[in-house]
Amino acid sequence: MSDEDGLGGRVSLVFGGTYGIGAAIARRLGRSGSAVAISARNPRPELLDELRASGVKAEFFAGDLGTWKDIEEVVKRTVEEFGRIDVLVVSGRPRGTASKLFLETDPDSFMDYFRTRTVTRLWAARAAAPHMKEQGGGRIIFVTSDAGRVPTPAEVLDGTSSAGVVFATRALGRELSRHGIRVNTVALTLTRDTPAYERFTSNQDPESVLFRAFQKIEGRSPFGLNRPEDVAEVVAFLAGDGAKQISGAVLSVNGGLSFPS
Repeated sequence: MSDEDGLGGRVSLVFGGTYGIGAAIARRLGRSGSAVAISARNPRPELLDELRASGVKAEFFAGDLGTWKDIEEVVKRTVEEFGRIDVLVVSGRPRGTASKLFLETDPDSFMDYFRTRTVTRLWAARAAAPHMKEQGGGRIIFVTSDAGRVPTPAEVLDGTSSAGVVFATRALGRELSRHGIRVNTVALTLTRDTPAYERFTSNQDPESVLFRAFQKIEGRSPFGLNRPEDVAEVVAFLAGDGAKQISGAVLSVNGGLSFPS
């Protein structure tokens, strides 16, 4: 472990931290000297063992990101166990929605997109911010979709709900700055070695809009598709002292695929 990011002695809570991007973030924050609390619906003991074996103080707290009471309880248990919470990362999202063409999307599912992609982020921030205010500051980092910045076929609802996270980042960044809390977001397109990537690439139907779209993404990314470790590096930067002058920012990590304003 090192403290090059200024995270030594700090406490990080990573929602959706057991697989893919969330797990890479937990590992990276741990390597920077932060204690790490991981939350998801189901435990992954081997990840917790790996972190502890490398000298990281780590705990797992079960919780459903789609339930306010679970989020509130996970934040409470993190503070009880570690004494504080310095960095909140919200990476995962509950299941129940998938990208589809707008005219093929069930209208009854519309609200689910906003609950799983937007409200979950606001719930987590609402649960953690009072503790950060009391201790004099903290970092809130959301992970969302670049569809909220760049219009994408078959992602009207995903993009619209992700755009809510983009705006919330700016609004919360301004409002919470009085309490020393910085709020930033990392926006992604498609990331290898994640459950989402496996779902998308398992559909080899050439008539599928999503399959064609992701084929184009893979072919048009000048620096290649992201891997979870690429995202984790950006999150560690935003969590550390190097980003102390940054708040309300949305950073797209997309291999140079697009350049959202």
